Amino acid sequence: MQTKREIFTGPLYVSPGAEDLHAHLNTYEMVFNKLGEKVLCPGSEALEKISGALR
Repeated sequence: MQTKREIFTGPLYVSPGAEDLHAHLNTYEMVFNKLGEKVLCPGSEALEKISGALR
C-alpha cells in the first residue's frame, strides 16, 4: 500500500434503508446565502425561545 501512497482507513458501511440526512435534520433545501432576513434573523422572541430550550 505504501508504494501507491494510499492509507487504508477502514471499511465503510452504507445502510440502504437509511433516512436522508437533510430530512432527519430538517434543513432547508435552499442555500443559506439565498435565505431572507426574516428566516435568518427571526427576532428576539424566537431567539429567547431557542435559548430557553437550551438551558
